[in-house]
Amino acid sequence: MADLTFTSTTQDWRRGSRPIGLAFAHRRAAGVLLLALFGYGAAMMLASGVPLAQLVKVVGTYLPLAAGAYAIVALSYVLSLLVSPGNRTDLDSRFVWLTVAALMVCLTYPFFGMFKQIILPTRGFVWDMAFADTGRALFGVSPWRITHGWFRTLDQTRFLDTMYSLWLPIMFFVPLVAAVVCTNAILRFRILSSWFLAWVLIGSLAAWMFPSAGPCYFNALVGPDADYAVLEHRLTLLRKAAEAGGYPIAALEFQPILLNSFRVGGFGFTGGISAMPSMHVALAFLLAILGWKRNWAWGLLASAYLLLIWIGSIHFGWHYFVDGPAAAVLMMAIW
Repeated sequence: MADLTFTSTTQDWRRGSRPIGLAFAHRRAAGVLLLALFGYGAAMMLASGVPLAQLVKVVGTYLPLAAGAYAIVALSYVLSLLVSPGNRTDLDSRFVWLTVAALMVCLTYPFFGMFKQIILPTRGFVWDMAFADTGRALFGVSPWRITHGWFRTLDQTRFLDTMYSLWLPIMFFVPLVAAVVCTNAILRFRILSSWFLAWVLIGSLAAWMFPSAGPCYFNALVGPDADYAVLEHRLTLLRKAAEAGGYPIAALEFQPILLNSFRVGGFGFTGGISAMPSMHVALAFLLAILGWKRNWAWGLLASAYLLLIWIGSIHFGWHYFVDGPAAAVLMMAIW
C-alpha cells in the first residue's frame, strides 16, 4: 500500500494496472465529491421542506466567509512559492481542489443546518437518560464534576473556552489548507472526503439514530435532573463572573441563544441541538490523525488539542462522556 505522507510526490491514480491521466483523475475525484455534496443538500432540502430561497439566503451568509478563507489560503500558498519554487508541482490541481474545498465549507454547514434545525427535532431527545446513566455508572458521579474539579477557576474555564472557540475556524480551514499543502493526490482526496463524510455519517446519520440534547439542556428539554441543575447553576455563576470581569465565556453566552433558537424553530445561519456523537471531537480527531501523519510534534500538539476539546465538551455541558469516544471511533472508521 502506498505511503500516504504530506511530502511524497503526487502519485498516479490507477484503474487496475492501467494508469490514467492525472488531470482526468482529479476531475473525476472532484466530481464525485461535489456530486455527494449536492446530493446531501438535495436530500436535506426534500426532507426538511426548506424553500430554495431560504437556503440561498443562508448560504449567502457563509459565502463571504468561504471566499475570505479561499483568498487567505490562496495568497499564503502563492507567497510560499516565492520562497520554495519547487512546491509548484501539481499547481493546477491544487487550485482545483482549493475551489472544491471552498464550495464544501460554504455549503456543508447550511446543508447540515437543515438537518440539525428542522429534521432532527422531529426525533425527540430519547437517548439522554441512557448516556447520562452510562457516565455516572463509569465514574460513580457525573463526569462534569470531574472536569470542574480539574478546572476550578474562572481563568481555567476561560482557557477551555478559548480552545473550544478555536475549533470552528480551524475546522473551516482544514479542507482548504489540505487542498494546497498535500502533494499526495490520494491523501488530499482522503482528507476532504473524510471531512465531508463526518458531517453526513456522524453529524447526521448517527445523530438521527441516537438523538440527545446534552447535559446543559437536560432540564429544559428532557426532564428534571437535580445533578444537571447543579451543573446549570455552576455554569451560570461562571458566566456572570466572566461578564462582570469583562471577558465573557463564549460557550456559556451561546447556550441560551441556541436554546431560544431551538424553541422558536425555523432555519437560519446557526442553530440546532445535538449531543451524540460529538462533531467537535470527531473533527478534532481527524486533525489529530493529520498531525501524526505530518510528524510526531504535530501529532502530540493535535492530540493535546483533541483532549482539551473532549474535556471542554463535558465541562460546559455540551456533551456526555460517551459522545466523544463514539465520535472518535466513527471518525477512525471513516478515515
